[in-house]
Amino acid sequence: MHGRPHLVSQFWVTAAIVFGVAQMARWFWQGQIIYNPGIAFSWVLPGVGAILVSGGFLVLVTVWFYRYRQLGPAWATACGLIFGGGASNLWERFQFNGAVADYINIWHISTANAADLLIFIGIVYALWLMWRHP
Repeated sequence: MHGRPHLVSQFWVTAAIVFGVAQMARWFWQGQIIYNPGIAFSWVLPGVGAILVSGGFLVLVTVWFYRYRQLGPAWATACGLIFGGGASNLWERFQFNGAVADYINIWHISTANAADLLIFIGIVYALWLMWRHP
């Protein structure tokens, strides 16, 4: 149990910072914004499906964090990145009628937002930590 409250705090603080950064990036963006109703890889789900999947994703990230918390502070940071980005996208789905605001053009192949990039970084970091500590 030693150190667990610190990890939980680190997870939530990281998530809150990521949420704020992702939202501020959109607020201050000067270029074009595309409102994307799709989830990962722009898959569109009917009705409130995207909101339900986004919420379920946040629950899974929280369970994943608690399941592997023995990986320490780096793990809390990785999961906080993922959760904060997911929470930012969920918040936008409530704001924009089920869509997220995408504004970063990735080599003319895809468009993403800051939350998507932070989720990606968090997933890569988490997988690296799991590979390093089987």
